[in-house]
This record gives sequence, structure tokens and C-alpha cells, in this order.
Amino acid sequence: MPRKYKLIETKGQINDKNYVPLHSNTTYFFVDSDGTEGCSNEKPYKHAMGFWMTDQPNNIVELPKGTIYRIYGVNLTYDDDPITEQITRE
Repeated sequence: MPRKYKLIETKGQINDKNYVPLHSNTTYFFVDSDGTEGCSNEKPYKHAMGFWMTDQPNNIVELPKGTIYRIYGVNLTYDDDPITEQITRE
């Protein structure tokens, strides 16, 4: 099976050190209890303190407020399950 990579930083040159393996081609969009929006390529789970988390601590990207609504047209809340998006390359 071919390895999948994502570009993390080029600084003018592209080589093996600029790429990290992708663990998933799925992205999860979610909202914390305080309204903070985020996404992750690892399936998140709810923490008792009112936020979503993953097993890898740096695997969540905070999104600007309103991003999920602009993409999907849905007002997602903490009580909702994350939106799952399959990413494919053509």
C-alpha cells in the first residue's frame, strides 16, 4: 500500500523531512461546550470538562467561529456528534 503524506513546511525545498504520514483521510468537525470550533483527522471523544479531545494532544486545529456553519450550513453544538468528512485525492 502506498504511503500517504501531507506537506507540513517547505522553506523553499521539498524533501522527506517536509512530509509527515497521514494517519487518516477522514476529518472530524466539532464544537466544544464554550462554542470553540475545531477539526481533527483523528476521531475525537468528549472530555468531562466540556471539550473534545483526541489521543494525540496536537491533533486538533481550532477553527474561526462560524466556519462549520459556512461549510455545512449547520449550527453544530457540543451535544451533537462530530461531522465526518472523507477526503479523497483525484
